[in-house]
Amino acid sequence: MHARVSKLEGLPEQVDELGRIATEWLAPSLSEMEGFHTILALADRQSGKVELVTLWESEQAMHQSEEDAEQLRSATARAAGGEVAEVERYEVVLLHTS
Repeated sequence: MHARVSKLEGLPEQVDELGRIATEWLAPSLSEMEGFHTILALADRQSGKVELVTLWESEQAMHQSEEDAEQLRSATARAAGGEVAEVERYEVVLLHTS
């Protein structure tokens, strides 16, 4: 499994709007992509920083989604009045749920 971490910066008062956009538009769009597994949104309400973590079944699936993911990421940030600060990619070495 592989992960892409998209770091967005915006206004603290826009965190709820970004959550709404991610729930209503981003997550359904990602779910249509082959190899998509999970999305997790983390927010710091004090700073307005948000990290979107997407998990992919394989490195290949993550790479195949790059172009579409870039468009979704940029549109999500713009819609919430923010910008994309950074994107990082990782191999998942532990995923534990209870």
